[in-house]
Amino acid sequence: ALYTGLRESEVLGLQWGDIDWASSTLHVRRAYRDGAFYDTKTKSSRRRVPIPGSLIADLKRWKLACPNGKLDLVFPNGEGNPENPSNLLHRGLYPALRRAELRQVRFHDLRHTYASHLIANGESPKIVQTLMGHSSIQVTFDIYGHMFKGSTQGVADRLDESLSSKTVAD
Repeated sequence: ALYTGLRESEVLGLQWGDIDWASSTLHVRRAYRDGAFYDTKTKSSRRRVPIPGSLIADLKRWKLACPNGKLDLVFPNGEGNPENPSNLLHRGLYPALRRAELRQVRFHDLRHTYASHLIANGESPKIVQTLMGHSSIQVTFDIYGHMFKGSTQGVADRLDESLSSKTVAD
């Protein structure tokens, strides 16, 4: 979740066929919540998310150890069936945080961390919107707009330079 920004329900609905190993992307196609599979939250939530090589390697290792089931889920329970969201937290996330000596956070905080790092790395608001699966750029700005604030230092000089250039004058 930290490397993809997926919602908890999207992680639980992920199937092995949703991973494109050749292009290092995963396709968000469904969500699992309240004991059933659903279409994604919005049309824009159906998306392709690039994933780093380190996560591809981890997923390949996990695929060998992952419990098999009819649904071919990436994160199933021990019998290969859909995992209970509570177990995802209490048997997965929280123990991992304790081992890493990190404070306990909500699953959704991983999604916010993903978006925050995209913004800190200079990704455009439109890229952030697309990767997060937000229905509009307004949603992205409503949640993360404060992070896009840049310095106004030099704005007037850059504007003056561009407006007074020979190309503009001609």
